[in-house]
Amino acid sequence: MFTRLMLTLVATGLAPKSFYTLQQDGTRPRAHYDGLPVDFSAEAVNTLGTRPAPDHRTYHLFNPHDDGISLDTYVDWLIDAGHPITRVDNYPDWLTRFETAIKALPDKQRRHSLLLYCTTTPNRTPRSTA
Repeated sequence: MFTRLMLTLVATGLAPKSFYTLQQDGTRPRAHYDGLPVDFSAEAVNTLGTRPAPDHRTYHLFNPHDDGISLDTYVDWLIDAGHPITRVDNYPDWLTRFETAIKALPDKQRRHSLLLYCTTTPNRTPRSTA
């Protein structure tokens, strides 16, 4: 999902001002994206899944580092790397423009985009950081 989001942001050239609910003064909040590298996750699943255990256990993989790196930070890095991405202040407006731009992409890019997730997700507001 993360790589599809990055691909789609670059392909459409559109991103919201923030993926998170803005603070009262309109600035982006400090947030954290809880992503993990796939090799780490795969190794953890393999290691935990192959251990003999007398009972059933549930494990949750997450990134415990409160490093302040959020989805907004990734967009900043894409822009700093030279990708022409326009930030749209209003999240619902961005989502509408984003869906329209995705539908206009060439077929190959559209198939690897977030289109399926955009059109089937009812929550059209940014995430809260609380």
